[in-house]
Amino acid sequence: MSRAWREWLDRALEANPERPDALYLQLATVRPGGRPANRTIFFRGFLEPGPRLVFTTNAHSAKVAELAAQPWAEACWHFRTTREQFRIAGRVETVGARHPDAALRAERLRLWALQREDSRLTFAWPRPGLPRAGDPAFAVPAPDPALPAENFLLGLLAPDEVDYIDLRPALHERWRFAREAGGWRAERLNP
Repeated sequence: MSRAWREWLDRALEANPERPDALYLQLATVRPGGRPANRTIFFRGFLEPGPRLVFTTNAHSAKVAELAAQPWAEACWHFRTTREQFRIAGRVETVGARHPDAALRAERLRLWALQREDSRLTFAWPRPGLPRAGDPAFAVPAPDPALPAENFLLGLLAPDEVDYIDLRPALHERWRFAREAGGWRAERLNP
C-alpha cells in the first residue's frame, strides 16, 4: 500500500492515453509576497529515484523565479474519464546546462530533442510575461534540435505527499500518502 498512489496514477494515465487531462496538469507555486500562482504544465514522465515528476519550462518564466525563492509546489491532476484526482506536493528542482548531475543534463538534452519545432521556437522568443514585443521580434530562426536553448530547463517535482481521491464509488475513496525515512506511509481519509 505504501506506493499504491503511483500504481493508481499509472493506471489512470493508461486509461486516458489520448486525453489532454493525461498530459496536462496544474502546478501551484508561491509568488513573492505569499500569494499563490497556478498554471498548466505538460507532463514529460517520471524519473527515478523518487519518482520525480518531469516537466519543462523557460528559465525566464515567473515560476522559475518563484521556485528559486520557495521550492515547494503542488501539482494537481484530474482525470475526467476515471474520475480520480491526484494532488502531488513536494520540492521542485530545475535543471539547466550547468547542473552538476550529468545524468540530469543528459535527460534535459534528450527532452529538448523530443520537443516539436514550434515548442522549441518559444525558447527563442522574447522573455515571457513582459509587455508584448512587436510581431517581428517573434520571427526568429528555429533553434537547433541538438543544442538546447540556454533558457530551456527541466523541472523535477520530488513528491513527499500525495492526496488521492476516487470519485467513482458513491462513498468516495480518499488516501493520503506521506514520504517518511523508510518509504511511504498511507492513511485512508474521509472523502
